[in-house]
Amino acid sequence: MNKSYETIITLLNSFIFNKAFSIDENVSWKEIYYYSKIHNIAGIVGHMINTFYDNCETLNDRTRLRFKDQAIKDFGKMSLRFDQSAFVSHELSKNNIDHVVLKGYVLRNYYPVKELRVFGDVDFLIHTEDRTKSDEIMKKLGFEQTHNWEPSYTYKKSVSCIEIHTDLFDTDISTNFSVRNFFDNNIYNNTILVNDHCYKLNKETHILFLITHIAKHCATSGAGIKMFLDLALMIHNEHDINWSIIEKALRKMGMWHFSSFVFYLLKELFRIDIPVSIDNIEKDEFDLFVNYIFEAGTFGQYKRDSGAVQLVKDNSSKFLAVIHSFFPAAKTIEKRYTYLTKHPYLLPVAWIHRAVLNSKKLKSFFRKNQKVLTADTSETKRLKNIRTMIGL
Repeated sequence: MNKSYETIITLLNSFIFNKAFSIDENVSWKEIYYYSKIHNIAGIVGHMINTFYDNCETLNDRTRLRFKDQAIKDFGKMSLRFDQSAFVSHELSKNNIDHVVLKGYVLRNYYPVKELRVFGDVDFLIHTEDRTKSDEIMKKLGFEQTHNWEPSYTYKKSVSCIEIHTDLFDTDISTNFSVRNFFDNNIYNNTILVNDHCYKLNKETHILFLITHIAKHCATSGAGIKMFLDLALMIHNEHDINWSIIEKALRKMGMWHFSSFVFYLLKELFRIDIPVSIDNIEKDEFDLFVNYIFEAGTFGQYKRDSGAVQLVKDNSSKFLAVIHSFFPAAKTIEKRYTYLTKHPYLLPVAWIHRAVLNSKKLKSFFRKNQKVLTADTSETKRLKNIRTMIGL
């Protein structure tokens, strides 16, 4: 790890354990701000600088102010975003719609300062039969539907973005795993009632969901350090976690080797004890994994060759990847075009249906394919090797 990564990890550990740690002040605070910003943790870093490291002599006033300003902005925006999301949950409950609250909405409760858990959207899981009713409620609340991508529906209003799902995983992470099947079969049997018609995942299932969610993003463009911080804070604050349930499920899903990388990162970077025997991870492998996580920020979207990412995801030549983008296989899109599940022969109809729905994004679609055709071959190979190394 470079010094900037190490300093960020030190500051995050201060956040987790609420105490100061030794930091090397001879670092680039400009670079630290950049990485903190692209990982959506600049507010946390600013808060910790203000709490424990305000006397750092190498941190100039301008950068110090940028960190503090970000903490204030995150605090205000996340407070409003949570309040609006809580109102949506209340309205769903009032209309007798069972829903499971997910990710940031729940995870913020593990944060020492809840308002510093940044989230771009709030996710709710509902039963498929409540889809029409929930859509009517969202529109009555003044939300505009921006995407209708079965089984995910996106609504926006003011600073809030709400995603309502009828399925947690619309596609599997890869053909080697059974993640989608696991959550399809188990999700509602592993929830806890929060209040009337509102549920959350039990702690073991929540940990499983967080790990598989990280895997989902690592298998494509990347997962930011905040996803690992979420997991670290949850495990640090929860008690009596049944690790045998977690290990058994991860092995059954084919996710154990990847999970070993996750657990090793939690232990080495965040000082979180994981009481299971993980696969052996070599130091050079771990360093590659950490760099992969840090280098491109949240969801791996910064300065990463998007064409190379698509090629790794498609696992084919540049020409075939472009063809597949126009004419995807039925299994790739059957969760969004559900009639394909029972009637796969309607695939040509789904291609036309898909083209109509995405007609306004034609320019973006062609730009995406142009990046595939001009993707850096060496970068494609590097990303593919990392994905293989971590078991994805």
